[in-house]
This record gives sequence, structure tokens and C-alpha cells, in this order.
Amino acid sequence: MDDYGGLLEGVLTYGDGCARYALRGELDVANAERLFGRLAGLIQAGGGHLELDLADVAFIDSTGIRTLMQLRVIAAGCGGDMLILRPSPPVVRIIRLAGLDENLPIAGGVRWEDLES
Repeated sequence: MDDYGGLLEGVLTYGDGCARYALRGELDVANAERLFGRLAGLIQAGGGHLELDLADVAFIDSTGIRTLMQLRVIAAGCGGDMLILRPSPPVVRIIRLAGLDENLPIAGGVRWEDLES
């Protein structure tokens, strides 16, 4: 388990040919930079593929959203993609408010508009 300052933790697993990283807590300005460094390295080492499980993210701010967008760009540059898994209602609400639901795909073909916020 990775600790990003007490309010955010992450757990890495592997399956289906890609890394899966589950976050728990608050993704914000206090921890986004450290998380970015960790996940950018995983994406680059894993051929560009990452699934990011956000089921247990209780809060995300604009810095957290920017981090997700930057990670997706890195994944695309490596010939892969970063997909969101099980976004929590707070994440769904903020992604929709920011108008980024078309830019952050959810694994399994799930659509943002079908999720509860």
C-alpha cells in the first residue's frame, strides 16, 4: 500500500494484462503531485495501460482532475490508455461538472451519464 500523506492511499494489483491501481481517500492538491509521479511511472513501465479504481475516493478537486487528464495523455503517448473503474459518486459529480466525461473513459463501456452522482 502506498501512502500519499495520510488522506490518500493506493494499492497496486495486476490483471488482464495491465496494472490496476485502487485509490482510497481524498485526491487533491496535497497529494496529486506525488500520485502523478507514481502512476506516470507505472504507465510508462507497463506499456501505457492503467486502470484506476476510484470507488473509494471521497473527494477530488481540480488538481486531482488535472492529474487524471495528464495521466491519460501519458498513457496515450505510450500507445495505451488509462481507464477509470467504479468512480464514486463524488468523482462522478465533479467529472460531469467539469465537462470531462467524454475525456475520461470508464472501463467496460460504462457511460458517465448512467452513473449516480
